[in-house]
Amino acid sequence: MLADILEDSLWQMSPGERAAMKGILAELEPAVAIEIGTGQGGSLRRIAAAAGHVHAFDVSAPAADLGALPNVTFHTGDSHQLLSRVLTELAEAGANVDFVLVDGDHFADGVRRDVEDLLASPALSRTLIVLHDTANAEVRAGLNSIDYAAWPKLTWVDLDWIPGFRFREGPMRGEAWGGLGIMVADAEHGPAAGPAIVASYAYPAAAVLAAYSSDARKVASNGRDVQALRGRVAVLERLQVQLTSSVRRRLTRPLRTLKRALRR
Repeated sequence: MLADILEDSLWQMSPGERAAMKGILAELEPAVAIEIGTGQGGSLRRIAAAAGHVHAFDVSAPAADLGALPNVTFHTGDSHQLLSRVLTELAEAGANVDFVLVDGDHFADGVRRDVEDLLASPALSRTLIVLHDTANAEVRAGLNSIDYAAWPKLTWVDLDWIPGFRFREGPMRGEAWGGLGIMVADAEHGPAAGPAIVASYAYPAAAVLAAYSSDARKVASNGRDVQALRGRVAVLERLQVQLTSSVRRRLTRPLRTLKRALRR
């Protein structure tokens, strides 16, 4: 139990995101997995424990303890240069990538390129792709720029599967991070079902968090500002009543004139 707690402290994910990842991996038991963005290795350890073999990509070389993982092949450098080559090798070997975690490049164009490189590979024939930090504005912009309908093997896309959060304090105060998205690829059945279903059952977490700015919180916490806003609302409501009454009288004037004429 203590080892699990210490290991979990290395994850750059919220408790809910960790639990979701553990559940996915326990259910899927991937034979081949890919992780883009290793960091301190918290998620990699979990993936490696559940998978037959993992290909891990990061711009930095792995720490010594991570390098000792027996079923992990590390690819150090730019994923945009390395990923396609590894995917080609896997496809030529007839291997299918069962699971992918995308948590590397956090710039819009980089996220888009990583995802599109994955989707373009025949090695992702029947695959679950998990995307981290979908609440971040830059990451979300990259994901939103992808034409999901252009990839016939995609069957389901949910960019807010686990909602993200906004930091309340500290050096990252006000920034939105976290959140897990998922994509399901099924090259056999996807094309027959038509374009991927993109989940739209809720407001995007990224948009909601962006709207909840620090200025809005200041206004909400300042009683005088709130009172002033209420006063403005009251004035607008009175104007609306007056305007509605005036419009109603103009619209019904011909009817009133006809009614008076009939009484004579």
